[in-house]
Amino acid sequence: MECSSANKAIQSLKKGMVFGEVAYYDKNRVWSTGTHLGHALSHSIKKRDALIHQGKNANAQGMQWCAIGKYGEALRNLVEAVDATADALGKQHLSYATTINNVGACLESMGRYDDAMKKYLEALKITEKAAPA
Repeated sequence: MECSSANKAIQSLKKGMVFGEVAYYDKNRVWSTGTHLGHALSHSIKKRDALIHQGKNANAQGMQWCAIGKYGEALRNLVEAVDATADALGKQHLSYATTINNVGACLESMGRYDDAMKKYLEALKITEKAAPA
């Protein structure tokens, strides 16, 4: 299963926390690689969570624009949602499939049926892999 770069960073940092070394500066101060890795891990998780939030917001806005027929705005927002979701969760995640499906729905509303079908099939393929019956 494909893993997003944010999730790879988080996994690597968690492994590093296990193997963190302690180095003594002097008898009163200790430096730990685990402390620095902990900060990096926290930063990576916050960055991933911000991307997830960005993707959800862009997806919702895109669908709202599509519902009122503002297809240019809708597609801009949905493409942003696709990119943010892929960066945060990877291209084999169900949330990514949902976002791709929403792009298909917008394309269908625009009368671009062939393009919509391609997106629907892409979303279906991801869903079948991510959540087998």
